[in-house]
Amino acid sequence: MTTPIDELIWRINSRDPLRPASDAIDDAIAAADASVLPRLVTQLQIYLEDGNVDGRDIMCQMLTALVGIEALPTLVRASAQDLGDDQDALQHLIIELIELYPAPAADLVEELLRDRSVAVREVAVWAWGFVE
Repeated sequence: MTTPIDELIWRINSRDPLRPASDAIDDAIAAADASVLPRLVTQLQIYLEDGNVDGRDIMCQMLTALVGIEALPTLVRASAQDLGDDQDALQHLIIELIELYPAPAADLVEELLRDRSVAVREVAVWAWGFVE
């Protein structure tokens, strides 16, 4: 049986010139629970390795919808990988999380400022600019 998440991943992987329909994303989010988190993180890593911007953005959107502020470190690390795009959608998610959860976001971003990866630290410095 195909789940809404299977359908969404199939649409992303087909690399159809039309982006996955927002209703497919909404259906996948509605059908998801904590049990799918490992799969979403794995898919995100695959999309990052493949340079699939749409896949990256959709997996980050789903992670944000499922775990809220807990997704922030994953989003910052995803943003640290340059896929050659402007990252508008991903940066919007990061800013939105920081604005919705300012106190925990400050703690998470502060921790990311000490990450071993220079690229992650650079994104954390950028994100720190939105912490109040």
